[in-house]
Amino acid sequence: MALRFRTTPAAPAQAATTQLAKGQPLDIAYQNVYTWLVENRKLASSFPHDLQEMRAKLSTAIDQLPTFPEFEQTAQEKDSLTYFDCMHIFDILREKNPQKTLIGSFTDPIVREWSTLMKAYTKSNLHLGDSAQRLTSLISADLPAQRKILAKQVREIEELRRKEDEALSASKRYEKQFERDCGEMGVQGRADLKAELVAQLPALPSMLAKFLKTLVDDESLRKAVSMYRGCVTHISRHGSDTSGPVEAPLPILAEVLALDPTTLEKYLAAPQPPAAPPSEPSASPAILEVVSSSTEAPPPSDLPASADSVTAADTTAPSAQGGSDGAALQIDWGDLTDPNLLMSWDDGAAAGAVPAGEAVPSSAGPLLAGGVVEVESGELAGEGGSDIVVRLGAPRTRRALESDLLELLCFLEQRQMEMGDSQAAALISSSLLTKSVRQSGPSASADASDVLAGPAVLAPMRAAIQRCLSALHERRLEQLLLMKSSQRYTERITAELEQSREHSQRMVRRAEQMADLGREAQATLARETENLQRLLRRGRKLADDLGLAMEALAGRPCHVVGVPAASE
Repeated sequence: MALRFRTTPAAPAQAATTQLAKGQPLDIAYQNVYTWLVENRKLASSFPHDLQEMRAKLSTAIDQLPTFPEFEQTAQEKDSLTYFDCMHIFDILREKNPQKTLIGSFTDPIVREWSTLMKAYTKSNLHLGDSAQRLTSLISADLPAQRKILAKQVREIEELRRKEDEALSASKRYEKQFERDCGEMGVQGRADLKAELVAQLPALPSMLAKFLKTLVDDESLRKAVSMYRGCVTHISRHGSDTSGPVEAPLPILAEVLALDPTTLEKYLAAPQPPAAPPSEPSASPAILEVVSSSTEAPPPSDLPASADSVTAADTTAPSAQGGSDGAALQIDWGDLTDPNLLMSWDDGAAAGAVPAGEAVPSSAGPLLAGGVVEVESGELAGEGGSDIVVRLGAPRTRRALESDLLELLCFLEQRQMEMGDSQAAALISSSLLTKSVRQSGPSASADASDVLAGPAVLAPMRAAIQRCLSALHERRLEQLLLMKSSQRYTERITAELEQSREHSQRMVRRAEQMADLGREAQATLARETENLQRLLRRGRKLADDLGLAMEALAGRPCHVVGVPAASE
């Protein structure tokens, strides 16, 4: 009995589908190539061990390569070489030494060794598994790491540009500060700043004269002084305590306003004296005269020498008087009967004292409370006598003038506040001073009547005093006065200007340094960008070579997809 086998109708359709699948290209993502080889059993179970041994043999063979120009970078990249790179090396060696023996082996031992390695590399699809792992590592690890390097380099370039801009901005700021300081000091900021500063000292008298002329020509200031003096006079006359002399208010300011304008013109029109280097404050001429006279030998008519007297010359030169051998030393006290050397301890009633309220004599300083004349060596009486321009160069005179201005300003501020308060204004209108002014009738003093003036009259006076105080504290004037009195201050202000200029120059150098570092960073960025492009090209080529090698295993065209292009 014959057996009959019935064929299923699905068999022709399944065969057709299999045939169609074999003609279709195989697209495999780069990260799935190794998995596809393992799942289709294209790799041996000993693949990891065999791959490790193969890489060790290749490393040894690469170290023994001949010194050909084509192999200059091979030794540096031997850890990243793939099977296809090794095939390229083998092709070069075979072209250099193509000789073979009768049995078909190469005569050159290096070429013969590489031929053996390439045959072992393709055994059990070892080269496909190695290429799949290297492709995955290159795209998943090397490319992201290279992009991070590029991003870090870009941030570094931006940071360097920011620092360069900040350095340039700081340099311009310091340069403007230096130019502003030099402009305030009246110098041009050349190499020798100290010489330029010292050259400004001859202009000090003319600056002081200009300041005084501003005070003398200010009518609002004169009205304010007249108003204050009138107020003080009326309060003193109609107050409860009218005994005793009346002190003149604002003595220094009144003396300035009483100046003859021609006295100031000689300072403004006179040629400037030659500049001299400043020196530390020294003793007054009077003190120097006393010291010089005390060092001279005493005349025979002086007091007789005694065992308890010592001369000034003996204290300076003991060897000349026998001081070393125990001889008696003598002191020359001068003529004690000379009235010019005596000091008056009276309270102002003795002869020679300045009565309170009177003008300051030409040989004395400003009048203080109790009729005492304040005299300071080298300031009020020692330099120039009654010349207010010379006296104003002394700190004590300037402080007295500033005190007068501030006293006058406080008076005007108080009047301004009282005029703004209705209750205070009513109280003032009924005060003793107001009554006295009104009862005086036509004979009332205009100075006292100004006390009742409103805020509109007081505003120009206050503004005039503020201008005077600002002019008194002008920076250039104060700096020149300090430089005139101290050489150490001159050196300090020179060091400050030099420091400001050095700051500007240091910021310029820092900006140049940041620019150089920025150019180096740009060059590094270009190199790293080229490395990224090289990795992209390497990955693309490895994917193409791996796809061609896998066609024999798959039996159809294979494409490894997901690999970024070189332009990315």
